[in-house]
Amino acid sequence: MHRSGVYATAGDFEAGLLTDAQECQSGSRPVDRDAFNDSPVVAMPGAGQSRQFAKASVFGFRACDGTDVRFANGTNYRTIHAPPLYIYEYDYRVPSGKGGSRVVTDYAFSTTAGDSVRPLTLDALKRAYPENHRFHDQLDLAFRSNQELIRYDDFHHEYRVARILRGALQPGNP
Repeated sequence: MHRSGVYATAGDFEAGLLTDAQECQSGSRPVDRDAFNDSPVVAMPGAGQSRQFAKASVFGFRACDGTDVRFANGTNYRTIHAPPLYIYEYDYRVPSGKGGSRVVTDYAFSTTAGDSVRPLTLDALKRAYPENHRFHDQLDLAFRSNQELIRYDDFHHEYRVARILRGALQPGNP
């Protein structure tokens, strides 16, 4: 059974400590992972009344489907991988013929839960770990483009870029 709630800080996010946690099956209104996209307020449903938080004052929330969402730069970043590399996906709208728009999904990362969110690109990864030349070399060998960075390794059950970073961060690796 999943619980939903608010992460007050990056430390709470790392530790999995939810503020105002609610059982999703308890009859309360479930919290969707895309909730609060366009709202400055996070209203967490409760058994009686909902509790409201200023979106700018909390780190993020956990949705009923188990998705952790981080708030940064006015965007909801859905966490798809955590340590050693936090990988996020996020949606935004782009114009699409005759005045319409369509939703595009893109990817970002941070080096820690509390670190700034950056676009998931080869250049940004190298800048995030400027002294880790082994990581730079492995990135160059494994990926030809930024789009390949989101490849998932089914055998090891993690994103390939995170696995490469894990190996490059091991002691004794130059």
